[in-house]
Amino acid sequence: MSIGNRRLDIEEIGDITVASFVDKKILDESNIQIIGDQLFALLDEDHRKKIVLDFSAVEYLSSAAMGKLITLDKKVKAASGKLRLCCIRPDIHEIFEITRLNKIFDIRQTQEDAVEGLWPVEYRQELGEQSRVAENWPHVGSEIFTEGCAVGVDLISQKHCPWWASRPQTFFWMACG
Repeated sequence: MSIGNRRLDIEEIGDITVASFVDKKILDESNIQIIGDQLFALLDEDHRKKIVLDFSAVEYLSSAAMGKLITLDKKVKAASGKLRLCCIRPDIHEIFEITRLNKIFDIRQTQEDAVEGLWPVEYRQELGEQSRVAENWPHVGSEIFTEGCAVGVDLISQKHCPWWASRPQTFFWMACG
């Protein structure tokens, strides 16, 4: 798909894909079709099973776009994946509530909240339940602080970090004092 047709900014954080909408208004049927194709490709072609949709830029969302989200949710669940939505404006969130779609979708306030629970189990166990996330988390080189511990994300080869097979260049470290 050409750059001119791109309707999502894609960021990969480990095995988690964050897709941020580019458009403020998701109303046009042709753009909704492109968005749907790009979202479905994340799952069908790229085999991404942990997807966070960031609505920070979105001011208006049509019912046809909501239909694409419902279809994506079904596809992700069928693939035993996880889908989270985040950064939804209050007026759009109200539509999710009225239509009771807030009961179907896992909606989080911030991107950090949406990503946090999707980290690998081994990593979450090291962090424990009392983690506090740094403002710039989870970008490479950032740190997460727990009681007396610092955890970071750095780049390293697979031979140094074989348990992180899906993204061998990503390494999580933890130092406690």
